[in-house]
Amino acid sequence: MANDENIKQHQFDVITASQQREIASKGGKASAEARKAKKDLQYFARIVLDEIITDKKGNEMPTRYAMLKSVLKKVLKDGDVSAFKAIAAQAGEQPQDTAVNAPVVVVVNTSDKGAKAMEQLKEID
Repeated sequence: MANDENIKQHQFDVITASQQREIASKGGKASAEARKAKKDLQYFARIVLDEIITDKKGNEMPTRYAMLKSVLKKVLKDGDVSAFKAIAAQAGEQPQDTAVNAPVVVVVNTSDKGAKAMEQLKEID
């Protein structure tokens, strides 16, 4: 096969010290460029997250709070585990058990309906 011959042919090629320096130099420059791009992205993300926005009710808040509220609503409405993990990570908490075998169900007890829903959940288990 052509590929096997190519591999065998280049098997004994030796990289000279100057070639090695050139390769390392290119890698170092690419790494510096990637670090700068990452730093710039973090800087602009912080600016965007600190922007003051107004919600539908006229309340002013930083974008990061609005995003957190949005994720929290998703957790409460859908029981979204990944959204819950995002909130926990933002709060600096690490879940003890990352394996989740069942969907998360959140019930807010604001009336008799909430109490009935809790009773129904107990019956399911």
